[in-house]
Amino acid sequence: MDALVVGLPIIATRCSAIPETIDYVVTGLLSPPQNEVLFAKNIATLLTDYNLKKNMGITARQRALQFYDWNSIVEKYEGVLSEQSMHHKIGTI
Repeated sequence: MDALVVGLPIIATRCSAIPETIDYVVTGLLSPPQNEVLFAKNIATLLTDYNLKKNMGITARQRALQFYDWNSIVEKYEGVLSEQSMHHKIGTI
């Protein structure tokens, strides 16, 4: 997450929640677990394609600030809690 915020594209494997955070070729490059050849190719791609690295980094930062900014997260939680509170009150009347 820190890399996204500072505008760096991500190179990672498709495991756990990583694919939910990283959009392939938009904010980073992903490879299947245990595929060292593709992982190395992804590293080489970003080392040699400056424009791709730059564009992915810009998009990564924009998305990180949009979706993972604490103010945005607090607003989303407040909305969920408010909605749940309203449903709970309606159900008890």
